[in-house]
Amino acid sequence: MDLYNRQKSLNLKIPDSVAVIGVGGVGSWVALNLALVGVKKLILVDHDTIEPHNLNRTPFKISNINMPKVLSIAEIIYERRQDIEIYPIQKKFEDLNEYEQNLLKQCDVIVDCRDTTNPPLPSDLQPKQVITAGYDGF
Repeated sequence: MDLYNRQKSLNLKIPDSVAVIGVGGVGSWVALNLALVGVKKLILVDHDTIEPHNLNRTPFKISNINMPKVLSIAEIIYERRQDIEIYPIQKKFEDLNEYEQNLLKQCDVIVDCRDTTNPPLPSDLQPKQVITAGYDGF
């Protein structure tokens, strides 16, 4: 079964691997939609757990409350796509170890959806295609 047959004629440039840093109100949708368009590998970074007030703006479910956001969005993605590699990392970006930082460096694109961009991403990630996305002025 070819899930992406209809979009082949669009000549989209779908990256093979993407890191999403922060999978809350913006990043959860970014991660889900990247998976749905055919990204083959996702690195998901977020230290937080789901709280009831997250449910009004995210794809998370009531059953996900108190679960880590990275594991919950991975579960939601796997319900729709089993042919994707997902690496959920339940840490703040600033606390990543060397192995986890190298996973990010190997990605084609990095989408920064943290609540704040302070501290900024390190300069060694700058050669990557970095996209910063958020809401509420942060």
